[in-house]
Amino acid sequence: MFVFLIKMIVPSNVCGVKHVVCDGKIDFPLVTEAKIQLFYVSLQSDYYGVRLLPLAHDRTFVMTDGHGRRKVEYMDDIRKTKVTMVQYDIAWRMVAENRNRIESLVAALPASDVIVLPEMFTTGFVAEPHGVAEKAGDSETVRWMARMAQNRDCAVAGSIVVRTDEGFRNRLYFVTPDGVSYYDKHHLFGYGGEDRHFVAGQQRLVVEWRGVRWMPVICYDLRFPTWCRNREDYDVMICVASWPQGRIQVWRTLLAARAIENQCFTVGVNRVGDDPTGHYSGGSMVADPWGRCVAECKDECQEAVTYGLNISGMRTFREKFPVLRDRDGMLTS
Repeated sequence: MFVFLIKMIVPSNVCGVKHVVCDGKIDFPLVTEAKIQLFYVSLQSDYYGVRLLPLAHDRTFVMTDGHGRRKVEYMDDIRKTKVTMVQYDIAWRMVAENRNRIESLVAALPASDVIVLPEMFTTGFVAEPHGVAEKAGDSETVRWMARMAQNRDCAVAGSIVVRTDEGFRNRLYFVTPDGVSYYDKHHLFGYGGEDRHFVAGQQRLVVEWRGVRWMPVICYDLRFPTWCRNREDYDVMICVASWPQGRIQVWRTLLAARAIENQCFTVGVNRVGDDPTGHYSGGSMVADPWGRCVAECKDECQEAVTYGLNISGMRTFREKFPVLRDRDGMLTS
């Protein structure tokens, strides 16, 4: 499905003014421009069921609705970037079982560009990783992610526990059919004992995938705005988490705040269910650059929800209101 943003200009002889601008959008299956015939448009105006006809030259259309001709400028054709949030009950320290649960949730999903899984999605949040950590560079879960990426022609992102020469890492893998990138959690959750067994990462990661720049963070990282700061280098922030129900309003607020201050989409994916430390109610959501929740998973439910990100609209907003150019430039952690 492609979306066409349009701008309607009403001639002066219709309304007695030079022109009136009305923004709207047209949704229809992709066909060549030459085959565009009749579509129905819902504009922010009183005109519905209008007829849309292509003019002789590119990127301009004529709309007629019985009230006279109106020039419609073809503004932008957008292939919305589809992101899927997979929220589920993680079986405690049961790696293979959790991969099976994910497969059952995504099996019937429509095509997506990125599938996002929670933090430590194969084990649950384990502060004591001995016995469940996979070897970095030889991880069956990463191979499983690569197979899913190939089979579904998408990226798959989520964090697992890995063992490295330096110690244990809470490592997020961003896996595409073309390869594997990873990010190690920077802010270890001292309150939960994560800092006693894990080594913190020191580098951010930005991955470009299908024309969109993705920056992943992990759970507790979300509380630190300087680490998450958009340096005009990313479009979507992914946050994978094991965020307990008792602080879920903080989670929602921080996702909205990071979206507003960084003029980006934030995609937060949390888990549901219980582990030895507490209860998780979900709250997986997408916040747009205005901080609005535009998609979410139901609380306490295992489900996968797909949403189309209007990246072009976000970039237009940044150009019109260039907040990021006035950011502080010296803070990094």
